Amino acid sequence: MVKLDSLTSYYSRGLFFVSDVFWCTLEGGYSNLNFKTPAAGFLYVLKGDGKFTFDGTEYSATPGTILHGGCQMNLDYETSTKTDFEYCLIHYTCEADTVDKYVKSHYKLQVHLNHTLLELLKSLHTNSVASGPLSTFRSKILFYQLLYESIVCCQNESHSNEQTDMVHDAARYFQLNYSKSITLTDMANRYNVSQGFFSSQFRYYNGLSPINYLIKFRIKKAKELLTFTHHSVLDIAKAIGYSDVYYFSRIFKKHTGMSPSVYRNHHK
Repeated sequence: MVKLDSLTSYYSRGLFFVSDVFWCTLEGGYSNLNFKTPAAGFLYVLKGDGKFTFDGTEYSATPGTILHGGCQMNLDYETSTKTDFEYCLIHYTCEADTVDKYVKSHYKLQVHLNHTLLELLKSLHTNSVASGPLSTFRSKILFYQLLYESIVCCQNESHSNEQTDMVHDAARYFQLNYSKSITLTDMANRYNVSQGFFSSQFRYYNGLSPINYLIKFRIKKAKELLTFTHHSVLDIAKAIGYSDVYYFSRIFKKHTGMSPSVYRNHHK
């Protein structure tokens, strides 16, 4: 897997020139074997699915996939039979003293195709048919802008996945440990983030603050125990993480509209 920091460092110090830009659509089920790549390039998948194999390494391609291949690589590719395959391909060159492993290698990035990326691709494609030093200069600027936006989007995608994993794990932790004393500080420390960041991410993905999520889950368990067991209200309070039965009763009534005893009488 390509390291974004190293990739960013390389493209920030190199000198690159756009040679060709193609905007193409392939029919579903199209295949091409033993193709030799004529130049280093980035392929942005806009629509459809496919498989691309660079020098024996296979990559799946879906909308938002960015594939890079070096010059003179063996490439096999085929598109899904379900729909047409639309893409934008950018060939580029660089000065001899800036040639690095990234220009000569193949790798895959995955992003969300936002409006900015699509507009940059369209502008680069439109500008590529013009001639003259000014259009060449503009193509270079657009190429750098496109690289920057692509790397930022890829970083955001990676961070989003990490945050989703954190929130899912936290919810699972609440469900398994609701009988214990759990504080917001405990949860933030568990993931080595600030309390504010943890709370905002948890609320974003679950629609509830961490504390309200935990309370809601505890109330759900209390309802089950009140309905299906003969445990006392005190024992139930302790079983779901409340050492103070009076506090539990207030919380329960706030969320259900009735006290634990009344709820039990209505559901027995």
